[in-house]
Amino acid sequence: PADDSISHALRELESEVKASAEAQTRSRQRWGWIGAGLIFMSSLLCGGLFAGYVGWQLVNRDLMTAQPGTVSTLPSAQAPAAQPQLYIFVTATSEPPAAPTAGETDAGQPPAPSPGELAGEQTFPEAVTPTPVLVQPQLAASAQAAAPLPPDEQLPSIVDAATASATGPGAIATPPVNVQLEIPTRRPTPVLDIPTSTPASDQLTPTVTPTPTPEPILGTPVVIFSAQDTALQEGDCTTVSWYVENVRAVFYENLGVNGQGEKEECIDDDPDTYNLTVILADGSTRTYTTTVDLIIPTATPAPTPTFTEAPEPTPTWTPNLPTATPTLATTYGVRLEVSGSAELSCTRGATCETDLFLTNTGSGLDSLTLFFTEAGAWSRQLCRLDGVCATDRLTLVNMGAGNTGVVRLRITVPENAEAGAVIYRLRAATEGNGGASVSDEIVIQAQLQ
Repeated sequence: PADDSISHALRELESEVKASAEAQTRSRQRWGWIGAGLIFMSSLLCGGLFAGYVGWQLVNRDLMTAQPGTVSTLPSAQAPAAQPQLYIFVTATSEPPAAPTAGETDAGQPPAPSPGELAGEQTFPEAVTPTPVLVQPQLAASAQAAAPLPPDEQLPSIVDAATASATGPGAIATPPVNVQLEIPTRRPTPVLDIPTSTPASDQLTPTVTPTPTPEPILGTPVVIFSAQDTALQEGDCTTVSWYVENVRAVFYENLGVNGQGEKEECIDDDPDTYNLTVILADGSTRTYTTTVDLIIPTATPAPTPTFTEAPEPTPTWTPNLPTATPTLATTYGVRLEVSGSAELSCTRGATCETDLFLTNTGSGLDSLTLFFTEAGAWSRQLCRLDGVCATDRLTLVNMGAGNTGVVRLRITVPENAEAGAVIYRLRAATEGNGGASVSDEIVIQAQLQ
């Protein structure tokens, strides 16, 4: 019976799973069709809007008036009515005979005087036969109606003139004249007024004013720069290391380096000096140096087998004594400072910290030692930045002249500490002269919150 109940439960569970899967499938199909319909309707709507916009733009472009800078080819005024035409016909006449030379006739005799000359009157040459001027019938009719002329003086019409010229002696056929042709009127020359596009003052590109980037706020600069060995023989090598904090940039031998690093240097036939340049937060530059001296081996003189005769001194002989080279004395000094306030606010069961700065104020390479002159009841530690810690005293080895090292003071407050302040007094001493030079004493006060 237990197996039957389990099988029945499994079948029910399987049927429920199938029903749930089918319901999910139908739901996905339904939402898929809904999404496809929405996509189709969106595409149709966007296409219709785009087509309507393009059609509206085309209609507006066709209906718009001429844009500035274009030339309208339409006439500026109604074409004038056809003007009446005027034709002038000139009848050719024979050239009159050449006049004989004065005082002679054709036979070489002088001409006979005319009756007028005999009577003493002035004579003129014969006038040229006038050529009739032909005008259009309308003008001729109007002129004759206004002032009627005698029949022998009326102007012939165009038809009569054409007939006379065609039937007269020596006439040439003249084609008929179409008096209904219109004289083309010259279209007025358009005046182009193309405006010059000048950008408005408010459309000019604005001048972008650069925003100064705020400089990061750095703490007190920390520089530790030294060589592992202070003197080597020719060809030997040593390690030059540095540790720098709270500066903008670090350069070792004019090459950019990280704030912490080291490099192996080998000694040639002269002492070598290595430089570390840092750029402080205010932009100023400071250079630190460390020197590795050359140990010159002592030469052992070989015996000379030949005998050297000693010179005989003379009464006036004065020996030449070598000039002693003065040796500069190395000075030693140390300065101890507290980073920030000398009063610490601590809580029970926690550790409070503060940084102490040791500076080599001497003129040569030296090791500086930090130690307690008075220590409170709470647990304390002196730690270097490389993780080395001590309980009572800690030494920073091979610090160059002017270099500053960092020592971190850690005070651990017990859970059952009593309320009140705990005093810690510290000093720093130089190792180069056996601790003869010490710094001023600083006082650290740890107070429970």
